[in-house]
Amino acid sequence: VSFNGAAPGIINVSAADVTTYLIDEDFEDGLGSWDGNIAASTENFNVFSGNNAGGISPEVRFTGPTGNPSSDMARFFHSPLNTIGLATLDFSFKHMVDHANGNGYTLSLEYSLDGSSWENAGWSVLPTNDISASVVALTLDAAQGVGAENLYLSFTIA
Repeated sequence: VSFNGAAPGIINVSAADVTTYLIDEDFEDGLGSWDGNIAASTENFNVFSGNNAGGISPEVRFTGPTGNPSSDMARFFHSPLNTIGLATLDFSFKHMVDHANGNGYTLSLEYSLDGSSWENAGWSVLPTNDISASVVALTLDAAQGVGAENLYLSFTIA
């Protein structure tokens, strides 16, 4: 916990007042603890010097797919998080969709306990038009693997 401008002395903080960030990524130095399997090509997945999603530059950008969800599935996932002892995780992110073609695809947040079997974590969208920059906030719990020693989170396009 950081206290800017606090005078020297004793500062008491209850556990309920402390926020711990398991993921707080600014992508200034690249992808950090994030990785991805972008079909057969990684050209579609990069750190982009812009703020189209409404945050602060840089941001991660995925361009695609080509229209074949079975072969164009792309996953941008975080290394496993240890969530033992936690009941919930508040998860928020900013996103924007530049819907350049009419091919059907779904964007979703997924979770896994083993890094290979993935399930929907409570957010998905099937874009039919552009989506303006917006914030998505949701609370994950035991139904999405919270409490596990190894919880993976993934942004997926398929």
